[in-house]
Amino acid sequence: MRRMRPSRKNSVRTLAPALILLFGGSCALDEGPDADGASSDSRHRFSSHNDLTTDALQFLRAGVLDDLEDEHDDWADDDEAESVKWVHADSCAFGETVEQINEFYRNAVDNLVPGPTFEPWSATDDFGRVMHPAQDFYSHSNWVELGFPENDDPSTVDVVEGISTTDLVNFSTTFAGPSGLGEWGAPGPLETVRGDILLDDVVVTTLGNVDGVGALDVVDVNGDGRVDNDDATVVPIPSHWNIGLLPHPTRPGEAGFVPGIDTNGDAEFEYLESEGGGLPIPVLTGGADFRFLISGVGGRPVHDVFGNQCDPYRRDAAGTVMVPVQANTCAPPRSPHPFPPGYVEAEDDYSCIAYHGSRFALTHSGSARSELNKDSKSAAPTRFPKARALASLQSKYEWCRLVHQAGLRGGDGVLMSLWVREGASANPAGTPCGPDDGSGLRGVTVSIDRVEVLDDKDIDEDEPGEINLSLALYDSPFAFHRLSKSKGGPAFADDDGSAASSTLPAAALPAPVSSCVGSSDGTFRVALHGWDDDDGPDNGPDPLANGDFNQHGASPGSANVDDALVGFSETLTARDVPIGSAITRQTTSGDMRVTYSVSRAPDPDGDGLDACGESFLRTDPARADTDDDGLLDGQEAELGTDPLNPDTDGDGLPDGQDVDWLAAAIQALPDSALKGGAGNRGALLNLVDNAEHHLRKDHLDAAIHKLDILRTRLDGCGATPDKNDWIHDCPAQVEIRALVDRLLAELR
Repeated sequence: MRRMRPSRKNSVRTLAPALILLFGGSCALDEGPDADGASSDSRHRFSSHNDLTTDALQFLRAGVLDDLEDEHDDWADDDEAESVKWVHADSCAFGETVEQINEFYRNAVDNLVPGPTFEPWSATDDFGRVMHPAQDFYSHSNWVELGFPENDDPSTVDVVEGISTTDLVNFSTTFAGPSGLGEWGAPGPLETVRGDILLDDVVVTTLGNVDGVGALDVVDVNGDGRVDNDDATVVPIPSHWNIGLLPHPTRPGEAGFVPGIDTNGDAEFEYLESEGGGLPIPVLTGGADFRFLISGVGGRPVHDVFGNQCDPYRRDAAGTVMVPVQANTCAPPRSPHPFPPGYVEAEDDYSCIAYHGSRFALTHSGSARSELNKDSKSAAPTRFPKARALASLQSKYEWCRLVHQAGLRGGDGVLMSLWVREGASANPAGTPCGPDDGSGLRGVTVSIDRVEVLDDKDIDEDEPGEINLSLALYDSPFAFHRLSKSKGGPAFADDDGSAASSTLPAAALPAPVSSCVGSSDGTFRVALHGWDDDDGPDNGPDPLANGDFNQHGASPGSANVDDALVGFSETLTARDVPIGSAITRQTTSGDMRVTYSVSRAPDPDGDGLDACGESFLRTDPARADTDDDGLLDGQEAELGTDPLNPDTDGDGLPDGQDVDWLAAAIQALPDSALKGGAGNRGALLNLVDNAEHHLRKDHLDAAIHKLDILRTRLDGCGATPDKNDWIHDCPAQVEIRALVDRLLAELR
């Protein structure tokens, strides 16, 4: 490779000779077919899309996973989707990729919500489509080359331990709302992604589902009847910016995959000859102020600015846009043919730079030195494992997002019941919905008592239905860290209206599920949904039903489709269920009438804690007051002294005689709960402080007297507060009065 003479515009020094200068890349690369026989670019397909999804989401039912995986093949093989850059995170179409992912999510959630659009098998298709661009981002962009995972050695094949969600692209995390699980988001053109990384997506487009199917389409904004460059807005890269590829981090003498940006004119450049005789490759060896996030230009040749949103216009050797404006096609001119003898066009090196002056746009596929394709090991031996590790973690993260997004619309119970298989953890470690320790203050058990099938989804000629039910008990779709499940069936049921044929036998109901509720307010979610198991003949009772939700297709009513049956999804509070007793509820949907019970375990020592609470607080289940401070263990838990320490705050007063927890409860009241607002709050606290002063001096009677005075200001609210009450919000007054009574009882 010959070095080009420097431009008069920039200072230059000579790069060290390239270690390996073969057209086909280094000897470490395998540019031939992968193990599966596919070529290295494989039609823009991450060679392990299906393996990635299976490994990341192995807790899903086999049939659900199969349908998710089918979508990867569909998008890779579909002629329309193949040419749509935002399905594959290609050509710096990052804004469009984000919009496409969000559109797939909206469709998925629409199909998960029981109602007119309910179709969980379509939701699997939609979520499978989410996975394609979310995974392709790491294969087709230079995120790995920008230094991610951050704690990894880029020169090695192995990925170090400690990869975390901070290594994922900010579109999916910090730009996705306060929870990090909202819709994907992206900064504007040339704005900051993270640190010194800027977004290179300079073509602004308007997308819509113009044809009503498949991927989003560019909208004919100006209404001239055609989609062309006039329907896009190009944000110009500032003319004073000097841009060139940074040196390769591990191969001296070669350009890397990251464009460097000099904004203040102190850049130092060297130039490499472009194979094919085109423009030189600018290598920014000093003075870089920022770096660009780019993705490879795919589907060459492109015919408009949508095809190369990294740098869409042709430029001259000085980087100036050619006038009249011409699109950068990232393909060689047809004539005269510039290739040297024996050169392979498909391995065209730095083609965007070589032929049309893009300065830094690289190809999705090409030779090892030009392509950003990390679809396979042969394409990128050291970079592929890192891209795969990030894509795998992103896939797990997307499951958490789907649960969160479905929860906003009430579709989370369908996910838990129908998609997740029993006996598997649906909380991937290292994600926002990773598992917690399973402990909690309150234990609950949910039991299904009776299920009457109102619609078994079968036609008259194909009765009865083979019904399966799945019961799920979990914390929350917005703080999802635990899930308990059980399954019942298959069992025959007929929706003919007779109780005998439509009520499922007790043996076919899911077994009870239990959990120690971990949420501070004691809330938890319960969901029961089911399906008609159509795994065998089209007509008549099905002896081949396998009990798995795995026959996908249009539903309800299609032959050999596992049609979903809607049951219920509800949020409950453990506090509403007395310890040692149960409540019974009944709920009816269009498909089922369900009676179920929620029970709490008994409290043998009478301290207000069940077995979960005793374990959570490490108290003695055989002693009501473990630390002998005068307060029951359950009273101490109610929300704040230590049941293992008789003097939690170390002030010399046993917790049972201390007033600090009473003062804290008064402080926590909103001003609106108090008559006179902050003034009466101060009066209440003064009485509490006076009582504490007397207690410290062992003046017990004086302390009781102050608390009795306080009690007279809280003695209304039989129906309404008394005129002299200082707390006029009755629930708040009753709560504080109970605390005062508890303290007085201990002191007396």
